[in-house]
Amino acid sequence: MLFRSDKDFRVEGVGQVKALVVNGASGNVGIGITNAISHLHLYENTSSVDSTTGLIIEQDGTGDAIVQFLLTTKRRWTVGIDNSDFDKFKIASTAGLDSSTRITIQASGNVGIGTSTPAEKLEISGNIFQKDNDKYILGTGKDAKIYYDGTNLIIDSDVVGTGKVLIGATGDDDLKLNSIEIDGDLNHDGANVGFYG
Repeated sequence: MLFRSDKDFRVEGVGQVKALVVNGASGNVGIGITNAISHLHLYENTSSVDSTTGLIIEQDGTGDAIVQFLLTTKRRWTVGIDNSDFDKFKIASTAGLDSSTRITIQASGNVGIGTSTPAEKLEISGNIFQKDNDKYILGTGKDAKIYYDGTNLIIDSDVVGTGKVLIGATGDDDLKLNSIEIDGDLNHDGANVGFYG
């Protein structure tokens, strides 16, 4: 079947005059739109938020449901559902999801970076780099912060109530450690400090 390059190819239906349009000049394919601005352009103007909207990639066999992104001769990334690994959602830097997996999301919601078997909500295999003064913020009320200011490691506790810092211990002192080695001076501002070995 041949079409002139200056004519569009259209598939229309009842109430769907733009069901599928192939632009004769550019070759762009539009679904739901006449003037597709890329090779494949999907357009919707609905209030749907369920499985009837968007793009679906379905796998009914034993393979994976995937999308691949390729820079010719340079780099390939693959995203999708790994059918052979408990249906985990993965991002991999190869053609398949079963190797070079970079990010994994389990059905339970656990997320792994550098690991495909995260046992917690977030599990990272490898180092984490955090710039100076960027904080780990802890607690429902954002009550405590841990950060490095370029010189010092700071535990900044804005805890409401007792405001204790407990490291490997429990108790009534403001600071309680069950093991500590100090190389240098130890200063305190009058708060209770307990050492237990």
